[in-house]
Amino acid sequence: ESHTDSYVRRIPLALVAEGSLDRRAVYSKGYFDYLLWPPIEQELLSRLAACTAEIARRSAPPFFSADPMVQDSCDLLAQQVDQKITLSKLARMIGTNRTTLVNRFEASFNCGPMTWLRHYRMTLAAGSLRNGHESVATVAESLGYENSNNFSTAFKAFHGLSPLRYRKMVAGREKPA
Repeated sequence: ESHTDSYVRRIPLALVAEGSLDRRAVYSKGYFDYLLWPPIEQELLSRLAACTAEIARRSAPPFFSADPMVQDSCDLLAQQVDQKITLSKLARMIGTNRTTLVNRFEASFNCGPMTWLRHYRMTLAAGSLRNGHESVATVAESLGYENSNNFSTAFKAFHGLSPLRYRKMVAGREKPA
């Protein structure tokens, strides 16, 4: 890992010359925000404060809830990410009813359990595509998708790119459209 890579992980803020600004390229490389060169002091302070807040948010465990019922549900869903599970079955397994479970998820994540699961799967999918060499079909199957076309549709709806384009972009072999 280079010194620059380590720095990007700590402060994901790009410094870009005004004439060469390509926002998509900046964000696709994992930067949280950018500053134009030469920077304006107040803008610099404001952007650094925003980056610091984002780093704190990212350092929290992903998909974590302080609500024990919700966290137990999340843990169960994460352990069975490749299985089909219904809201009713999840509620029974946790020992509650659908309405209570949905309300508690809404309070924790602003979405219901099945939406949370979809987000979790798409986050895992992006990590697998970014770091692995498995086929899209293998990634889809590992996340409970029987049909890789359905997986590709869901991935594109969530990430804005097909799984193959996403993999090529993060590998630097393709520029954003």
